[in-house]
Order: sequence, then C-alpha cells, then structure tokens
Amino acid sequence: MKNQRTYVIAAVIVIIVVVVGVITAYFVMRSNTPVTTTDSMPGMGHSKMSMNDSSESATYKKYAALKGEAYDKTFLADMVVNHDSASNMAEMATAAVQHDELRKFAENVSATQGPEVGRMNDLQVQFGYQKTSGHMMSGGNMSAMEGMVMEGDELKGISGNAFDKKYLELMIKHNQASIDMAKPAATNAKHQEIKDLANSIIEAQTKEIVQMQLWQQQWG
Repeated sequence: MKNQRTYVIAAVIVIIVVVVGVITAYFVMRSNTPVTTTDSMPGMGHSKMSMNDSSESATYKKYAALKGEAYDKTFLADMVVNHDSASNMAEMATAAVQHDELRKFAENVSATQGPEVGRMNDLQVQFGYQKTSGHMMSGGNMSAMEGMVMEGDELKGISGNAFDKKYLELMIKHNQASIDMAKPAATNAKHQEIKDLANSIIEAQTKEIVQMQLWQQQWG
C-alpha cells in the first residue's frame, strides 16, 4: 500500500511538472510573437508596416528642432522640392512602368503634386516668405535634403520590372521623408494652414506607402 501511494504521488508530481512546462512554453511563444500592424483600407488585407521610425531619422530630427516661423518657412521650401522630385519621377514612371496599377499611381502623383506646390507657393507669399521652386532648398542649401533632387537619376537606364522595383523603392523612401518632415508640424508649426497641410500629407502618403509595400509583396 505504501509503495502504491508513493507511485501515485510521483505520478502526480510528473503531471504537474509537465503542465507547468506546457503553460510556460505557451506564454514564452506568445511574448516572442512579432506584432503586425495592419492597415484598414478595403481590399488591402493584412499588410506589415515596415516604415522607418520617424523619431530616429535625420530628417525628423531636423524638423523637430525647428519652431514657429522657422519650421513653417523650412517646411514649405523643402516640401516644394519634395513634391517636384516626386512629380519628375512620376513623369518617368508613367511612360516606363510595366504594371498598370503603378502607372495609374504615377499619374495620380502627377495630378496631385502640382496643385499642392501651387498651394505651398501661395502660403509662402501669404506669410511673407521667399517663394521657392523645386530646385531651391530651405535657405538655398542644396545639401539640406541630400539626394532628393537627384532621385530621378536612379531610374535612368533601367526598364521593365527592374524599373517598377526601383520606382517603388524610391517612392517609399521619398514618402517617408515627407512624413518625417510633416510629423512635427502639429506642435512646432506656427500657422494652422501648415498644420493642416502637414496632416493631409501624413495621411495621404502613409496610405501610399502601405499600397506600395503591398505591390512589392505581390510582385516579388
């Protein structure tokens, strides 16, 4: 009888150890599971957001350090260059891309960026700033957003799927720069018009990044 009780107690201890081990393994696996952020646009499915953390980028840090008039003036001048660069790449893409979806995307970029540049030039005049063009960085400093003006050069000499792939890469990077420029506006901009413009840029270009990342996954 004593031996029987010993065996029962031993069996119970083994069962307890096994159960505890299973539970522990379960929670460890849960804690190591990566969190996937999904977009809410219809038909997009579950798409991972792999955009850079704005707070870590040099562009974000530059704009986060600017306040009031300094932010507004720099934001407008540099965003004009940003939009002009996007328009130039879109013009090239309209004639060269292989995927119809991407061609329509490029056409939409061309159709929207021009009017936004006009709006920003109007705000520059309204606020008494120098009216700038797509070839003038803030303060005339061409190195302020290094490489943006020359982005289209990376699309020269390539065609077919290689063009589509490079265009998506450049536009995702380009849009992320726009978002990084615009994020500090909510607290740093002086004029409400700049805050509203920055917010619309963040919303529109975040959606574009999600769509372009989905195409990258679909097209390999």
